[in-house]
Amino acid sequence: MPYRRPCLVCGTLTVRTRCNACTVNPYGRQYRKERAAALKRDGYRCRGIVAGKRCKTVEGLQAHHVRKVLSFGTHGEDNLITLCPPCHRRYEKTLRIA
Repeated sequence: MPYRRPCLVCGTLTVRTRCNACTVNPYGRQYRKERAAALKRDGYRCRGIVAGKRCKTVEGLQAHHVRKVLSFGTHGEDNLITLCPPCHRRYEKTLRIA
């Protein structure tokens, strides 16, 4: 029998580094719930700032981790912000420059 170890994402025992569920969606069920809560909290609108004004885009919204998971951030609603794709790219670019 192959050696089973915890999934890197959810902790379920598996023979691979990630279980089947986390391979399809690496963030898992809890992230989806927190993402939905963050979108609802933000009124299903982008919270980005463009030219000093709030972006009001409502299409293609994404949940952005304010503190990266790799930097010990969480998938919690308090660590997620709703951004449209252009604001998300702009935010990521700003983080790389800083």
